[in-house]
Amino acid sequence: MATRSPTKSSKSPTAAPADYAAFAKALMGLTRDAQGTEGWISLLYGPSDYLMIRALRALKEKLQDRGLERYDGPETSDAEFRNLWQQSGLFGGGGVAVFHRCEKWGRLIELLQEIPPDTAPGTNLILVIATEKLSAKISKEVERLKIRLVPCFDPHPDDMPAFTNGLARRSGVTLTPEALRLLVQHCGNSPAPLEDALTRISLAFDGHKHALDAKDIAPYLGSVQEEHVFALDGFLMDGQPHRAQSLIVDLLRRGESALAINGILARHARQAARIAHATQVGQSLQELSSELRLPWGVIRRYQSYVARRPAHQFLIALDRCRSADIRLKTGRDINSDATLFEIVADLTDPVSPSQ
Repeated sequence: MATRSPTKSSKSPTAAPADYAAFAKALMGLTRDAQGTEGWISLLYGPSDYLMIRALRALKEKLQDRGLERYDGPETSDAEFRNLWQQSGLFGGGGVAVFHRCEKWGRLIELLQEIPPDTAPGTNLILVIATEKLSAKISKEVERLKIRLVPCFDPHPDDMPAFTNGLARRSGVTLTPEALRLLVQHCGNSPAPLEDALTRISLAFDGHKHALDAKDIAPYLGSVQEEHVFALDGFLMDGQPHRAQSLIVDLLRRGESALAINGILARHARQAARIAHATQVGQSLQELSSELRLPWGVIRRYQSYVARRPAHQFLIALDRCRSADIRLKTGRDINSDATLFEIVADLTDPVSPSQ
């Protein structure tokens, strides 16, 4: 039987269990009390950038437009830090200030020591420390101020099937045990690649009601790199079909699955259609960014792109992607290049909304 890593980061009274279950429990408390006085200072620590990003994303979604500000800890002045917890209602009803790179913030301990333990805060504070162990001085302040600890440690390999199942449910898909094993075997024990793969699978099987087995998901476990996805999106939005087609040909020659590329095109069409509709009904940029998990800059680029085309054009492309998915899976489509090129044409045809 494999030996598990220790589940405690230290034996001090303030130490939190260094495992994924402890992260999940702490995350629930963090989002629940995002704007309350209970646990108004939280500390994210550990080696997992993925879980830290996930925690901050969940917090941002919880707050929506009620105030979340980010700071570079070492670049924050003493006065600025003091003002955040001393001035009530700084963000119009209380907000959250996130301080990154706190492990390099030489003044952090002294600033925390200035805070009375019975403080009624104006702003909740989130401290992010990229270290596996907390120093004795930090631990002392954790205990004195009752700081909520959010340990960010990736799941142990033995826990990956259960963790992956949870990711799949959040992505809106159900996997059979065989599909689950294949996914973990392909992506390894790193959560980020697992989430990326599940995102591709969920886009390809949008609306699918039944559990997916190994043969269903296998074609979508390709190795399309993020930079290639970004480049293809860019060529489509810039109205450059020939460059998009050249990239697709190159990816196919490298052995990439036509199904995986079709999934990327389907995601692009779905996002474009969603942003076109949101623009028509006046949905805010912040709401769209939170829903689609895209940066504001990418949303703005999509808005410029969809403004030059009628919204139904993206729905036509999406229907073609669904048809292509069936043909590619059944082997009825011999020329996958031509199929994908037709979708590219749908997504880049320079038609104005007035036509």
